[in-house]
Amino acid sequence: MSFDARKRAPACPIDTPQTNAASGSDEEVLLVELAEALRGLGEKANVRRVIGGPPVLDVSGAVSRLNERIETGRRPDGTVVARFSWGEDLPADVDQAAVMVRRVINPAV
Repeated sequence: MSFDARKRAPACPIDTPQTNAASGSDEEVLLVELAEALRGLGEKANVRRVIGGPPVLDVSGAVSRLNERIETGRRPDGTVVARFSWGEDLPADVDQAAVMVRRVINPAV
């Protein structure tokens, strides 16, 4: 049995929360802005990036047990758009998008 670090396999990559939007992609910046707007409405939101994958926004209701995953995509003209998990585009305005997401995860409000 050897404990030589050179012979050990590298650690498995894990999901890490992304908090620095300035260093992220256009997709990540959009999701961070949306997360901040949702937190401002009192909901729980966390942007994360799986190593080698696109960023996603996991949102859950502060009161309800409903949750939603917001993904990103690009329109044919190249603009970044946030989308519900079922593919429906969110409004380009971050505040309007936050209200729309909130209606899904917290319908009683």
